[in-house]
Amino acid sequence: MLYIKHEVEVRNKQTIDLNQGDIPPDLVIEIDITSGSLNKFPIYSALEIPEIWRYDGNTLQIYGLNKNTKTYEKIKQSLAFPLLNITLIPQWLKQRLIIGENATLKQVREWIKGQTT
Repeated sequence: MLYIKHEVEVRNKQTIDLNQGDIPPDLVIEIDITSGSLNKFPIYSALEIPEIWRYDGNTLQIYGLNKNTKTYEKIKQSLAFPLLNITLIPQWLKQRLIIGENATLKQVREWIKGQTT
């Protein structure tokens, strides 16, 4: 679970307790490579987590919470990282196995620099 938009509000907290009124995370990332996992979407919906990324070893799917229906729908662009081309993430993860983590991180940094100039 990641805090992006609300990171400042939880920065110095040692523990986060949603039952005590702490803000829910902005993003949940599920990695499920070996088998289909339990559908936790109803739990995330009850917590009002706005975005879920689900990676199965090949494909990254992004879901956004529909606040009216309290269900998740596939979306094409991240709410938390709107400038990120999500199709690159699975490529970087696979590339890491071939050229190594450091070389891949260097390429990711170069891509980020290219987006911010």
